[in-house]
Amino acid sequence: MNRYLSRAILLLLSVSAIAAPSSVVLPASTEELATPKQLGWVSDYGGLLSQTERDDLSRMPGQYFAQTRHQMVLFTVKTIGSESIDAFSRRTANAWGLGYKGTDDGILVTVAVNERKARIELGQGMTAYISDAAAADIMQNALMPEIAKGNYYAGLKAGLGRLTESARAVAVPARAVHPQFRAITA
Repeated sequence: MNRYLSRAILLLLSVSAIAAPSSVVLPASTEELATPKQLGWVSDYGGLLSQTERDDLSRMPGQYFAQTRHQMVLFTVKTIGSESIDAFSRRTANAWGLGYKGTDDGILVTVAVNERKARIELGQGMTAYISDAAAADIMQNALMPEIAKGNYYAGLKAGLGRLTESARAVAVPARAVHPQFRAITA
């Protein structure tokens, strides 16, 4: 069973929500796009952030991980093709191995620029820390207002800040670092 299927939050943005080109042509194929390689706490395949902004945003999930052992990753992408944002986010979270096996406590924040969509993908184990309602509130009131103005950095920083605040309530006991995160935390 797909670990993220039942605990995902979806927010579809209106055509005017994200400042992006209006003449976007999506791939005609219904095939899934290849899952890109995870670049760290922030994987900016959408090219929305400067290096300084990526470095700054990476500190938040890195510090959060050190304190709680929960894995939170920000992922921007230009397009998800014909795949839905929820399917794309779930597939990416599973491919990247977010969350620990048995606890499923990972978070993936995905922004698809051309489709004007965003999603907070919560592992099922994160529901003890962040409710669906809280995640929806974070999307609507912290993340999306700035992104809708084209200020991606401010929106992503506000969204990550609220996610870490909401989920920081209870730290889990230290455990071995997930193999995929060794390079990130070293």
